[in-house]
Amino acid sequence: MHVLSLAAYASTRDVGVYSVALTLTAVAWVLPQALQTVLFPRVASLDEATIAGEISAEESDAALSKAIRHGVLLTLPTAVVISLLLLVAVPLLYGGKFHDTIWLGFVLLPGTLLLGIAKILGSAIAGRGYPRYALYASGASALSALALYFGLIPVFHAWGAATASSLTYAFGAFLGLYFFRRVTSMGLREAFVPRADDVADYGGLMRLARAWRPGR
Repeated sequence: MHVLSLAAYASTRDVGVYSVALTLTAVAWVLPQALQTVLFPRVASLDEATIAGEISAEESDAALSKAIRHGVLLTLPTAVVISLLLLVAVPLLYGGKFHDTIWLGFVLLPGTLLLGIAKILGSAIAGRGYPRYALYASGASALSALALYFGLIPVFHAWGAATASSLTYAFGAFLGLYFFRRVTSMGLREAFVPRADDVADYGGLMRLARAWRPGR
């Protein structure tokens, strides 16, 4: 929608540089979407086990909070990768005419990273049995996007589109957090501040990868 809105008010060049920035920053959603896909059935299973009395609510919360902390933790390397793509790949692949793509990408990046976390929260909320909240968040985000796009794009063109998109993504993340807090009793620190043992999980994963041999 934002690209079409931009095309209605801006030049072909603006649409081009913005589209490249949008494509590169969207790479940040690859890992959150993968985690989102895995997390939904896991959360639903944990919630069912809690209702059945097989595990405690604390155990269910602990598993969910760990998954979310990993999502937060993964935003750090993701931000580095996207920054390198913008600073290195854009000049090499597209040349000087796409210089604005770099800075448009950095305008988009904060909101894109926040929306990646919001996607994970959306799976957690739906898995806990409240998919309607995802509909509420989507509707509110769409309305805010329309207001921002038609308020900023006619005046600021590509810069307005990038700012409006980033703000819309951030607003979606805020809504995700709001609804997440409504359906869980977790503290913000518990759910969103990575711990040393979360980082250590990746060391164990690397050891398993080194020990793995095809055909074994």
